[in-house]
Amino acid sequence: MPPNKSVKPTRTSGGFSVVKVSFVIECLLFISPLVRAAYLGRSPADKMHRSLAETIESFAQGIAVSTRPDDRKLASDYLAALAALLASAVLGKDILSEIRSTDRLFGQTWINDVEPFRQAFAKWDTFKDEYRTFAFSGMTVNERLFANGTLEKFDDAKATNDAVQMERLLRDVSVDEPSIRKIVEKP
Repeated sequence: MPPNKSVKPTRTSGGFSVVKVSFVIECLLFISPLVRAAYLGRSPADKMHRSLAETIESFAQGIAVSTRPDDRKLASDYLAALAALLASAVLGKDILSEIRSTDRLFGQTWINDVEPFRQAFAKWDTFKDEYRTFAFSGMTVNERLFANGTLEKFDDAKATNDAVQMERLLRDVSVDEPSIRKIVEKP
């Protein structure tokens, strides 16, 4: 949709010509699909930030309804880790290694009554998948393995011809199944 040409500049008391903010936004949205996507909150980064924020909100809701003090304390620790992760993501930092650290925290500690936090963990899994897809797009397989910290493990699996381990490591870095088959079947 082209900009609305009927919007006229107005004069300020200082004599400068200004354009209504809505007209400027309309022009920007017409000019660039990327600007439009960012403005409307539909960029991949916005989607991931929202997904991570929803994870945090779900943990906060779980804390509010949990009847176990030890679970509330542990979930509060999770919130602290997730808040730092969200801050780094919003600042544009690569958070792949921080995701692995947070995932280890979730995997090495146990909430006794998981029901109040089930939705939060599901949202966390969704966020991780979205971020990995975003972070790995445009990377070669070796770059993905390196970024994920698993290149050496993959090389070891390849040297010992451990197809199961190679497939698992390739899936962890979002390599598609046809490519996995080609890589694993190479002599």
